[in-house]
Amino acid sequence: MAAPLPRWPGGSDYQARCAAWFLGHLLTGSAAPPSIDLWAGPLVRVDCETNDAVDDIRVTAATGLRVVLQCKHTITMEVSHTG
Repeated sequence: MAAPLPRWPGGSDYQARCAAWFLGHLLTGSAAPPSIDLWAGPLVRVDCETNDAVDDIRVTAATGLRVVLQCKHTITMEVSHTG
């Protein structure tokens, strides 16, 4: 991982679990094909707390494809009447 996990409580445990899932795929290489169709081939990099707009986790596959994640354990959607 390129950066430490966040210092904030709450979602950091869930974010760490998500990163661990991807790191498991990275460490096993092609022996663990993706269980979801987001990438093909082995993973080569897992970055946490990036400077990307979606900044929790960025995963890079050997093909160069990048998948970015914003990890939320729960989410609430509301309608804004002010914009």
